[in-house]
Amino acid sequence: MDNAPEVIIVPESMTSVTEPAIEKDEEYYWSDNVRFLVQGRLFRVSRHQFIIGSKNFSEKYRLGGEDDEGTTEIVHLDGVTAAEFRVFLRIVFPSHTTSTTTSFTKGEWLTILQLSVLWRFHDFRKLAIEHLDGGLTDIELIKVGRVSYVPRWVLSGYQSLVEREGIITVDEADDIGNRTVNTLWVVRYLMDRKALDGAIENELAWRFSGEISMLEAEEVQRRTVAELELEAKRAEEERRLEEERRVKAVAERAERERLADARALAEIAKAKKLQEDINITKLQVDQSDVEEAKVEAAVRAETPKPEMLAAVAEEVSGLAKEPEAEKGVLKLEAEFTAATAQEALKLEIQEQPEESRLEKKKKKKKARKAAMEAEEASTRIVESAKEAEPKPAEVPLVQPEQPPRPEYSCFGVRGRAGSPRPSFNPKPEAH
Repeated sequence: MDNAPEVIIVPESMTSVTEPAIEKDEEYYWSDNVRFLVQGRLFRVSRHQFIIGSKNFSEKYRLGGEDDEGTTEIVHLDGVTAAEFRVFLRIVFPSHTTSTTTSFTKGEWLTILQLSVLWRFHDFRKLAIEHLDGGLTDIELIKVGRVSYVPRWVLSGYQSLVEREGIITVDEADDIGNRTVNTLWVVRYLMDRKALDGAIENELAWRFSGEISMLEAEEVQRRTVAELELEAKRAEEERRLEEERRVKAVAERAERERLADARALAEIAKAKKLQEDINITKLQVDQSDVEEAKVEAAVRAETPKPEMLAAVAEEVSGLAKEPEAEKGVLKLEAEFTAATAQEALKLEIQEQPEESRLEKKKKKKKARKAAMEAEEASTRIVESAKEAEPKPAEVPLVQPEQPPRPEYSCFGVRGRAGSPRPSFNPKPEAH
């Protein structure tokens, strides 16, 4: 109770002097009552529900609103009976009962729907449509749907007339129109011939597209405040989703461009690396060619010339006179044989035409192998000469016979140690 607002009672005699500023409540400060005259019967009710229920009705009959107190004159309502207006007042001003709902008959709901459409009370129109759903006949669906702008009721009535057994009566034709009946007979004929494949609703929507489009446009104009707010929320949600999709699309496009740039940079780097490898390979090949040229020059420099071979042969023939020089002769013979083989191989390489780099490498390898084999052969000859050298014989007490001198062979000339030096004169001896 300590938090309760303090109530100050101001005497009327002091209101003109001490009355504080007064603010009208937005919901529960109603303007004075309004009087309606219907079929000679006068109704006096609060104008507030009419003001908040229909802006069109309030402006048409100058009921006022907000700070406008509105007209004080009697409002004449035409095109409606006193009984119908009384039913409408029951939905506008529900009676105080223990029931939480107000019950109306089908006829009363039809009256409420009619007047709510006429005076644009959209909330009452929606409420009446919800209560009448499933309770109307085929003809009522078409007639009420047309005047109340409910396109789904009209299509439902058309489909029921097409699918039902029996004909469309004359009275029904008068209620919905002969042109409509003729169109329905065409659809029924196509249905009987099974030419629609069950798509009757689509066929009706196509044949009555003009009427249905007009009803849908009028229905949009009669949306309730709640429906407008819901539609605004949906539109805002759709805009938000569209913005998210747009931002996502931009991000995805940027990501694709980034990946494309990364791939392009990777390709460029790969191409540069490949070019560097090619340049390195070319450099290695060029260096290999230089090395091959050096090797060939060295082989040419190391190859013994013919005059050198003649000198070696002469030296070998001179050394052959002395028995202790036999081992040197054999070594010189091996060296001479290796040099001759190397010279022959070199001449063979020089005489051949220019060939591919791979073949040159193979031949170079072959030349090196031949030189190594020749050197190994020389070594084996020297070693075999050492093994074949005779050991000194033991001197007996009795002097034995003089052993024959060992024979030697040099360049095809045979002789004995201590014999006269063989002649290399190529001329034949005279007989």
